[in-house]
Amino acid sequence: MNAIEKTIYIILGCMFLDCDETYIKETYIKNNTSVSNTVFERRLFEGFKKVCGENVVFFGAPSVGWFPKNCKKLKVRGFTKIDNYYPIEYNASYLFSSFSKKRGFTKEIKKFFESHEINETYRIIAVACEMHLPYLKTIKYLKRNFKNVSTVLFVPDLPDYNNRSSNFMYKILKKININSLYKTHEKYVDIDVLFSKEMKRLDTFKSKETIINEGLAPDYHSETNGIFNKKKRIVYIGKLDKRNGIELISKAADLLPEYSFEVYGMPASDGLPKDFTFSKNVLVHGFVSPSLIPSILNQADILLSPRFSSEEYTAFSFPSKMFDYLNCKKPIVTFKLDCYPEVLDNVFIYPKSENLDDFISAIKYAADHPKVDEQLIDRFLKEKKSDNVVKRIIAKLEEKGNNL
Repeated sequence: MNAIEKTIYIILGCMFLDCDETYIKETYIKNNTSVSNTVFERRLFEGFKKVCGENVVFFGAPSVGWFPKNCKKLKVRGFTKIDNYYPIEYNASYLFSSFSKKRGFTKEIKKFFESHEINETYRIIAVACEMHLPYLKTIKYLKRNFKNVSTVLFVPDLPDYNNRSSNFMYKILKKININSLYKTHEKYVDIDVLFSKEMKRLDTFKSKETIINEGLAPDYHSETNGIFNKKKRIVYIGKLDKRNGIELISKAADLLPEYSFEVYGMPASDGLPKDFTFSKNVLVHGFVSPSLIPSILNQADILLSPRFSSEEYTAFSFPSKMFDYLNCKKPIVTFKLDCYPEVLDNVFIYPKSENLDDFISAIKYAADHPKVDEQLIDRFLKEKKSDNVVKRIIAKLEEKGNNL
């Protein structure tokens, strides 16, 4: 039996690079463009590189929400900016994308292993960034075809709640996809990193080794000094979806003309009524590049995230934007969600209920009480820095060792 001499870390995700943001905006501006996965995955990649050095590689199959109907194959430009990043090309049409992605991953990984002489003397740590079937099928491939493989799955949210299309055929295919996903997860994933403590209560994760971690904090330092707005700027960043309280924000803006409201983001699929129009007191900016978010948040006075707790999925999905919100040390008005760790109860401003009057009262309270507990926020964010999360994962892997 060959002794293990080196460890290679393989990350599976859908990360876009910074240089692709203009391309995304120009090509997909009429579609739901989500970049939250890219931000999280970039932070994770940097965290692994910081802790594990050059023995980290990222295999990325970029995806952009719902593809245009005429989009059959996705090619993304500008891969030379990041070392150890390997792009995956695949057929983007719904019926073929899952199989095509998995085939693309395994093909590129096999090619990488051959060119870098990855053999039985290596321990392979495979990290999937999302509960996505092509990633889990790739993990299955690695477990079946190579020795000394340990696997880690990040679970930002549950696939059961993704995409609310009412198309009958889509629902059938989604159910088949999810059943296959959970079966593969049960057999081939060693450690789950859950983004909500509520997930641990589900049968899917009860028997697994788990780490509870709501996400990854940003590395940038937020500068807020010297910014004074004549009218309080109230900012929301995220999907334009009625489940995220967009209609509520618009109604509040009508009743608070003394404040200036701004929203940044793209409409979710079927996320708003067809006859919905924003208040004249809401400036709608549309798609925003992740690189601009720090500046936007730093110039705000109050930040909003009125995701309704009555929606079941909110218990299992910590809003990724909250890390950027917290990092800029501004008052945050949000409804109390089961996914929030208790420590944040001392930071967030919770309306008494989810009705309009209480929401407006919470915004006024935030305007009158702009100070936040910066030390508490810094302690929370430090624990969630990508390198600290990676260290926890590696410690868990070492603790379990050959028992995985």
